[in-house]
Amino acid sequence: MFSKVRPWLTVLCAAGLLLTAAPARASLIGSIFSGPTTADPAAVYWNPGAMLLMEGTHTLLFGAVSAVRLEYQRDTLAPDGSSFPGADTFVAKPAAIISLVTDFGRFKDLRLGLSATIPVLEGASWAETYGGKPSSTRYYAVDARQIVFTISPAVGYRVNRYISVGLGLDVVGNMLHHQAMTDFGAKINQMACSMLGGACALDSPLAREDATYDARTTIDGTGWGVGAFAGVLVTPLPWLRMGLGFHTGAGTMKIPVTISVELPAAVTDYMAKQMPSVNLPDIVATGDVESTSPWSVMAGVSVHPMDQLELALDLHWVQQSKTATLVAEVLHTSSSLVGDQVLVKQRDDVFLVGMRASYRVLRPLAAALRVEYENNTRPEDATSPVSIDYHKISLHLGLAWQAARWLTFTLEYAHYFLLDRQVKTSQFYPRTQPVTPVEQGFDKPSPTGTYTGRADRVGLGIVLDF
Repeated sequence: MFSKVRPWLTVLCAAGLLLTAAPARASLIGSIFSGPTTADPAAVYWNPGAMLLMEGTHTLLFGAVSAVRLEYQRDTLAPDGSSFPGADTFVAKPAAIISLVTDFGRFKDLRLGLSATIPVLEGASWAETYGGKPSSTRYYAVDARQIVFTISPAVGYRVNRYISVGLGLDVVGNMLHHQAMTDFGAKINQMACSMLGGACALDSPLAREDATYDARTTIDGTGWGVGAFAGVLVTPLPWLRMGLGFHTGAGTMKIPVTISVELPAAVTDYMAKQMPSVNLPDIVATGDVESTSPWSVMAGVSVHPMDQLELALDLHWVQQSKTATLVAEVLHTSSSLVGDQVLVKQRDDVFLVGMRASYRVLRPLAAALRVEYENNTRPEDATSPVSIDYHKISLHLGLAWQAARWLTFTLEYAHYFLLDRQVKTSQFYPRTQPVTPVEQGFDKPSPTGTYTGRADRVGLGIVLDF
């Protein structure tokens, strides 16, 4: 049957990266007390113009962990005609910032700032089997992570008693790791269908989604980029502040990666019998992955009707529709054995609105309540087990305790209210029977079904004032 099959390089061993969008703030920087109009060291990131609200030297160390539970029930049947078992995963999503704001010597109208943040940690690990059956998520991710960390130096200047401005640079690092299964039963079908040059029988010669022919694909890489940010704080009245900050992002980064595909014995044995002259080693190659750092804008207004009380409203916008949406596409590789695969990139912009009330209960103790809404950025036909998002309403509670003149502790808790998603359409899966060479080798099964998410977040911070 395979006497006319072209060399092994005709097999497109696709490798891509698609990471989970776990529930979190659009700008997960600092504590519940941080914002674009707040005298807080996290102002280096939110709005460097707000650094002028502080005198002396102030340092913030803050860390938070979001505990996210994801569940997925596929609605199509397994190859043997049975229902897939439900898949679930737990994601511990940390975020952290170290930020410093200080005076600039005798220049009282200048401030210097420096922050290092981990604003985004996306990813999830799904098991290879559930209920003793192969997982329906294994072709999307077995282990997937993306860590974006930012180092931001900034300078702020007080123009006059009403206006302060700030400028800075974002040095952005992006670490990628992705491991998933590639359906080589489907890849062999692609070869056979290509050889025939016409209509092909479905699942011929091998059945798709047969774990016997799964090949583990791994991608690892780190890339860097540089962007700019700026901010302005306007204080028209002593009790009223208005702030605006924006980041240009680091643009589109080509991240050098190492790609490896571990071919199972079932594939090598099968091909050896059909094409004994072809040697099939494990595939290891280098390549480039494209990932985009988006624009983001944070605007806010706060009022102080009394010394003990602050009421604040802030709006966030992140231009996710112009990014690679945590989809990293392998652009080219050093090996002809590894081709590229275009994955669905569709995503909507992030819009978030947050309202906060903070009140100083006692001289050393302040309490805060914050309510947020953030939109779902993943359209139905672009949702999969590694690209999940929800409409999110969250309730945040926080305390700040000034233990000494120079030392303050913050503690916060948040709960996210997420609505289940019923996904019925998908760009990842052909709507007709896959009979063309490309469709025969399409290794992403249907991601339609029910998606359920639950999330909570706890955070702890230390502020040092000198």
